[in-house]
Amino acid sequence: MGRMKEIFMREVQEKYGSYENYTKQLNETAAKQWVHKETPCPNCMNATLLQNQHLNIVCDSCGQEFIEVEGALRFK
Repeated sequence: MGRMKEIFMREVQEKYGSYENYTKQLNETAAKQWVHKETPCPNCMNATLLQNQHLNIVCDSCGQEFIEVEGALRFK
């Protein structure tokens, strides 16, 4: 194991107790950042658009990325 990885794993161990607790906390934080949008995806027509706090919009079904410009979705 590399030196930087050893340092990272030691810091995770000290802060979270185990790597599993670290990944659980990270996943919960990431899940809170995405908000479901009611607008259907213009690419696949499924209602699976997710928007994060940086205003990036991604379709959970087809993976297409969008941006919102003056209320309209544009392909990124």
